[in-house]
Amino acid sequence: MLAPRPEPDVSSSIQDAYRRLAGRGSLLPQQHASLACRGLLVPDGGLCCSTCATNGLLAGYDRLGKLGNLRLTSDELLHQIVWDVKQTYNKDARVGLDFGCASESVKRVASQLVDGACVNACVPYWRQGDGKALQGDRNHLAVWAVDTGKRRNGQDGSHAIVVLGVNAARRLVEYSDPNYPNTVKVSGYQVGGGGRIYLNDFNGPNGGTGELLDLMHLGARKSDPRYVERFGRFSGSRAWVTYRSGDRRLASISRVKGPSAEYPAGSLSAYSYCFGSGGGGACGLEEIAAIEPATAKPASTFEKYVNKDVRVSFSDPSWKRQYGETPFKVLGIDRTRHPDHHPFGGLRVSFKSSYSSREGVIPFEAIDRVQAVATAPSGR
Repeated sequence: MLAPRPEPDVSSSIQDAYRRLAGRGSLLPQQHASLACRGLLVPDGGLCCSTCATNGLLAGYDRLGKLGNLRLTSDELLHQIVWDVKQTYNKDARVGLDFGCASESVKRVASQLVDGACVNACVPYWRQGDGKALQGDRNHLAVWAVDTGKRRNGQDGSHAIVVLGVNAARRLVEYSDPNYPNTVKVSGYQVGGGGRIYLNDFNGPNGGTGELLDLMHLGARKSDPRYVERFGRFSGSRAWVTYRSGDRRLASISRVKGPSAEYPAGSLSAYSYCFGSGGGGACGLEEIAAIEPATAKPASTFEKYVNKDVRVSFSDPSWKRQYGETPFKVLGIDRTRHPDHHPFGGLRVSFKSSYSSREGVIPFEAIDRVQAVATAPSGR
């Protein structure tokens, strides 16, 4: 009689799963002979990002107990990522790959790999010195792009590594280099001006250090139909969306859809805008931690600022980044309610942009508070 198959240890972290695979020698080096047979190794090339993504997926699936269910071998998986980048972005991933393209390609390729699991790959909003983002969490590996001090194809070179832990007190980083992925390394790091991170012993331009240039998070979760049940009611609404990366945005949600080949847990289509410009798109529901309906103070709260010069403290990070320091002239209260832009109305204001004076509406739900100022905005 066969022994019962052990349940996956999802109580452990994806970092623990990665260490287990490394201990068994199961991770794929970026110079492996099987990659050469597939024509993936080219002179002055670099598969570090694709290799880190491949090994990160293996760790994610191993943690879920689904590694044996993969429809591709690890070298086939890496080959599919390279092929997807070429087909989608007309870029050659064999000579380097940025994290934006990599994260989207990884999600597309992973959607065909195994049933019952969904992958989250994203470039989180982060700032230098953000310890939580730098090391990911128990469900997500952090992949760093570190400056090598070398130039390739006319561009500054960087090398991707998988980070397994950051000890901020001792300033140590535990990581896996895709050249030797089955050997876990520990190096010190330095913190420079503006909180910039420099990894020691990296052959970089700053006395043997390499600066952290970019960051990607990668993880896998079990598919759960309850995502659609939980978030489906927010279709067509204005809401605060909190992502598992820690980013929080005020967004207009156009629709929530059920599972598909690309989004096994379902998807959400949403966009954000500031004075009519912005962007958006779809993301997997597994990337979302919470959604809360947007609310706003009544219009009467702001009537006292009409015809006054003000500064606005924004509750929405996008508005804050772009207009947090902008002086405004309040022209009036806009009570027109646009479901997809400002369903509660807003402040109609004038302000000076880089090129000319402009007018627009600030949605009430994006405003934390308003403060009158004594001086008029310059150039008005």
